Amino acid sequence: MIEWAHAHNLNSLLGPFNLDYEDGYGILIEGRDRPPAILCGHTPAYYQGLVERFGFKPARGDNLAYAIGMDRDSPALAKILRLAERVRLRKDFTIRKADFSRWQDEVGLVLELINPSLQHLQGFIRWTREALQKLKEPFIKIADPELILFAEVGNKTIGFLPAIPNMNEVFIH
Repeated sequence: MIEWAHAHNLNSLLGPFNLDYEDGYGILIEGRDRPPAILCGHTPAYYQGLVERFGFKPARGDNLAYAIGMDRDSPALAKILRLAERVRLRKDFTIRKADFSRWQDEVGLVLELINPSLQHLQGFIRWTREALQKLKEPFIKIADPELILFAEVGNKTIGFLPAIPNMNEVFIH
């Protein structure tokens, strides 16, 4: 692979990628005990050895995903609920659901938040409005606006949570 790149006057190769830059890039190192999740790469176990054998090294930071059990007895869920209640009592901000009738405005708010929050990552590429809109548009059909949350202080948006259904849980069957 390295020889092929040099023969074609290339000094770097990047991948694996899906068709979208942010959609499940890289090699899955841990987590094969779980089914694939939406927007998270899920490569076979042999990929890691294969790419390392050819001399590839990570070009971007780790892509991490976390899971929290949603059953009522989950200690992690109980801890989050306690923290949420403490934060709620502060009452110096509001939480609102997404307003799909103002889709363009919502994309603009996300764009204002996402670039500054990710710019510290090695290899960061700034999001454009067009790219962000293209990534988010397919999810409008399956998203529940009550699960896409925006945190605001006064008239300023300070955070968002883009919770979307994991369609792989349906498709796996």
